[in-house]
Amino acid sequence: MYNAYTPFIVGTDIRKVHDLIACLNEVQSKILRLFGEEVCRLYQIALG
Repeated sequence: MYNAYTPFIVGTDIRKVHDLIACLNEVQSKILRLFGEEVCRLYQIALG
């Protein structure tokens, strides 16, 4: 049973949340790349 304290996401909402997370991860990677090679190695992301 769902109540006010239980998150409930269905159907296309799940897809929207997934897309938002993917977009945020991409933005985070782009920002980290601005700090250079050392930061990219630290966070294990590709420099280019």
